[in-house]
Amino acid sequence: MTVTQTTTGVTLDGYLTIVTVHESTEDRDEFRDKVLSPILDQLRPVQKVQAVRALLDQAPWAVRRVIGAINSGDTGRLLDFFPEGVRLLDDGKVLSGRAQVREFSDRELIGVKGYLDVRQVVWHENTATVAGPYHSQRFNGSVRFVFTVVADEITELSIERDREPAWLS
Repeated sequence: MTVTQTTTGVTLDGYLTIVTVHESTEDRDEFRDKVLSPILDQLRPVQKVQAVRALLDQAPWAVRRVIGAINSGDTGRLLDFFPEGVRLLDDGKVLSGRAQVREFSDRELIGVKGYLDVRQVVWHENTATVAGPYHSQRFNGSVRFVFTVVADEITELSIERDREPAWLS
C-alpha cells in the first residue's frame, strides 16, 4: 500500500508545501514524528510573527514602533514616540510627561520584561487599540493598550485590563 502525506506550513516568504510518499502508514508516521515534526515546529514561530505583523500593519507607525519597543525591551525607542506632554492612564492613575512614562515603563513594562502578545488591533480615526495577553515579571493577563495618535506621536496611552477580551470570541 502507498500512503501520500501533504503538509503545508508558512515561511517568511510564503507557503511551503511538502508532499511525501511512503510504503506504509507506519513509515509515514515515523517520518512525520522524526523528520517532519521538528521542521514544522521551527516554522510555527514564523507563522506567529507573520500573523502579528499582519495585525500590527493595521495600526499607525508610531503604535507599531511602541509595541515593538516594549516587546524588545528598548526604553529609548519607546520614549521616541511620546511628546513631552503625553498622558499615560493606568488603573485609575494619570501620569504626565516623558519622565513619568519612563518611570512607569521601568516599573511596569520594560523594567519587568513586559511583552504584549498582540491578538487584536483596531484603528479608528486617531485611536488605535492593541489587545492581547500581557506577560511580565509583575503582571500577567489580558490587556488593551489604547493609543491616541496625533501627527505620528502618541499623545495619550491608556492601559486597561481586558476582562472580556474580544479577541477570544
